[in-house]
Amino acid sequence: MSEVKKSIKAILPESVIDQYRGSLKYYNSRKNIIRNQLRQMRYAGSKVICPFCEKSFSCFKPTGVLDRFFWRSAEGLKLIESPEINVANAQCPKCGSGERQRLLYFYLKEKLNFFNLKEIKVLDIAPDDFLHENVFSLADIDYISIDITPARNPMEIMDVTQLTFSDDTFDAVICLHVLEHISEDLKAMKEIFRVLKLRGWAIIQVPIWAFETVEVPGATIEQYLELYGHSDHVRRYGFDFKEKLEKAGFEVKVDQFSRKLPSDFRNQFGLFETEDIYYCTKS
Repeated sequence: MSEVKKSIKAILPESVIDQYRGSLKYYNSRKNIIRNQLRQMRYAGSKVICPFCEKSFSCFKPTGVLDRFFWRSAEGLKLIESPEINVANAQCPKCGSGERQRLLYFYLKEKLNFFNLKEIKVLDIAPDDFLHENVFSLADIDYISIDITPARNPMEIMDVTQLTFSDDTFDAVICLHVLEHISEDLKAMKEIFRVLKLRGWAIIQVPIWAFETVEVPGATIEQYLELYGHSDHVRRYGFDFKEKLEKAGFEVKVDQFSRKLPSDFRNQFGLFETEDIYYCTKS
């Protein structure tokens, strides 16, 4: 097929190819819009609410994660039985927000009173559109986002294991579900600690998909899905995640914020009861 495409490109004028690409992009855009509208109709109702798009539905949409091989294995099924293990499975049918974004939104807004924190310097690692548009872009902060690729539209391209910022640069750092993708995670944690100011804070979240962290030396990319439940994860973190953060220098408070929320509130906004916040400070 690639040879056919090359032949066609060699024959057709560039203007025709550009016009075709534009038409294809428009077609795909319209198709996605229609699919989204149909999905919203399928989940029509008023039982749950997404705080980002402010749309209500009969329920949140399953992500399909639990259909992966690992979560159907004996080990995966045993983990799911534990109320302390949370596997994302509640996506907004309209905007696509997940449990982790919604929980952090309420934590920043309600627990940290983020909109009243004036002129702090914030580093957002692997920026999230949901939080950027609904929190960071609306707050009176000096905001910088980074990522190793341009896919998430970061302000700067940068590797979290080799940050180019000076020591003690940021008042706060947000790192939401990033470290499970990084081989040298302790190095990344130490870099976050280094650029954080004295008495600064960081929220560093990962999916806790084990009782103790599972990392198989020499595992290949082809094995990740079977070992870790995700094709791009290099480990499954357990509850020893706190100790690893402390090894990097942080003082860590495992904040049980969600557990203290009314159950009706958690159900309405699709939050995990037992997803705790790892609130890290440099003191």
